[in-house]
Amino acid sequence: MGKNVSGLLALVAALVSFVFYSEEALADQCQLVPAGQAAAAVIHLRPGRPFLQLCEPCGQHFDPASASVQRVVEAVDTVDASGLHRVLLNGHEIDLAYVFVRARGGSFVNLARLSGCEATDVSEQLVVGDANNAPGALGSSAPYQNTQQFVAPTPVGMPVVAAPPIVAPPPVAPPAPQGLVFRYAGRVVTTSGTAPTLPGASCTVQVQQVTNSQHNNCRVEITCGGQTLYGRANSGFGVCGFNSVRTGLIFRSTTTTVTMQDQRTTTQDGDPSLRLSLPGGVVVVQDVLSPVNVWTVGLGGFRQL
Repeated sequence: MGKNVSGLLALVAALVSFVFYSEEALADQCQLVPAGQAAAAVIHLRPGRPFLQLCEPCGQHFDPASASVQRVVEAVDTVDASGLHRVLLNGHEIDLAYVFVRARGGSFVNLARLSGCEATDVSEQLVVGDANNAPGALGSSAPYQNTQQFVAPTPVGMPVVAAPPIVAPPPVAPPAPQGLVFRYAGRVVTTSGTAPTLPGASCTVQVQQVTNSQHNNCRVEITCGGQTLYGRANSGFGVCGFNSVRTGLIFRSTTTTVTMQDQRTTTQDGDPSLRLSLPGGVVVVQDVLSPVNVWTVGLGGFRQL
């Protein structure tokens, strides 16, 4: 009898271990990712943006009627001891494969897909909302003009009022570039969506100081594989941070680091959004042109020319 009980307990323990091991193996898909993918994820997790969490490979099922919609408070990119990156969302580590962020039209798009991480057994998008698809409700087709501004669910019993359209200001002629020019060479590390270039393509980033403008101090142009990703025509102007660092003990040299962040996309100011830190950091270019035309390009491996 004792042997039978011991054998039964061992079998139960083995089954429990198998279940937990299986869930863990299924769950960890895009938890540790390259720098470019983590940076792209943080760009998509702007403060205030609604998101859902759903681990489909773990057995969770999506129910539109009871879906719990949260909002981004803070998203942080951290480096693991292995050199890969983790993303903390509202203080908790996440797997990009099981987070869905709200996109145009009211659907929630998989964050791993937007960031360029390959994930399996997960939906590309989820739709939340009522059957009438009322404007302003989650699941609505009502567009929003700014990716940092999202339409909140209308409280029960309150009338639904459509927001007035946002009228873009008339275009202003940009200042002519002047001052020093800094050039960097790198390559495409990761892409997602309808990206106009491919991983491995050679890239050139040119940052030119602007000295005759009250609002901008630089113009950035990024070209990869013959395609201009950022800074076409009279766009690419912004506010850059410049910092010169002297290196070397015997043969001293000066390296200039440049940082810039542009959170608006082409539909808002004429060029994609940009996160830039050179030469030792990463460059992420992202654009949202329509619900089905969303892309992200992560660049790395830079050296100053």
